[in-house]
Formats: sequence, C-alpha cells, structure tokens
Amino acid sequence: MPLDAEKSLGRRLLDELTGFLPDDGPVLVVRDAEGQYRAADGDRIDVEAWRECFEGLHEQTCDGWEPATAQRKGGYVIALQVGMDVEDTTTVFLVLEGYSQHTATANMGLIEMLLSQIQVICSLLLRTGQLERFLRFGGRIGRSSVPSQAG
Repeated sequence: MPLDAEKSLGRRLLDELTGFLPDDGPVLVVRDAEGQYRAADGDRIDVEAWRECFEGLHEQTCDGWEPATAQRKGGYVIALQVGMDVEDTTTVFLVLEGYSQHTATANMGLIEMLLSQIQVICSLLLRTGQLERFLRFGGRIGRSSVPSQAG
C-alpha cells in the first residue's frame, strides 16, 4: 500500500487493520479529529446506534481516563486515544460483542495486548507519514536554518 500522509490517522489505521480482525472477534471503531466514526467492518455494527456510548467514552479519554470502558446491551466497549502528539487525535474503540464486564476482565491481558498493538501500529503510521512528508519535500525540511559549510 503506498504511503498517504494526507489521510487521517484513523483512516490509515482502518486501512491497515481491515481484513485482519477475525469475523467473530472484536469490532474496531475509530473516531477521527472531526468527530466522524468509522468501523473496520461496517456490516457488523451500526455505529449510529452506539454513538452516545462512544461519545461518553471519548469524553472520558479526553479527561485522561484510559482506557475508558462501558457495558452496553450487546457488549462491552473499551476506548483509548492514540496519536495525541499531533493535531489528529484519534480515539479507538474495541467493541466486544457478547462480553460482560466479567468476561472482559477475565480476558483483560489479551485485550491490553491488542490495545498495545494498535498503539504501536498508530505510532508506526505517524512516523511513516512524517517520513513521507519529509521525502515529498525532497528532504529539505529545516535546511534553511542550518548555516552553510561552504568555505
């Protein structure tokens, strides 16, 4: 897949992970900096039906509660902010269909490992985007502030 630093972090994350999550596994939903929600598998979840839950969890992550969690009819949701060092702050939601707080707690080690992998992927996507922008400008970013070594 070609690099595309112009896409939001959330869109690039979904592009990378779509197809990798198992059909019966967690559903990945991303909220981008503009407040748009997108699911990695839009056929498995009605994002609008979950919007109120997602908004509440997003607010909690903005207030520093991470990961933020909620029990909702039909599943358990875990939210985490990624990409906070750029203007494009993205919130990732893992929707665990059929899970209760008890089953989520029992599987928390695996869930935390998955969230850590998502954070690593986002970090790599951010670095790839920075590299792509650097290369697009011919590697000249910042050179004007370096004194010439010519003698």
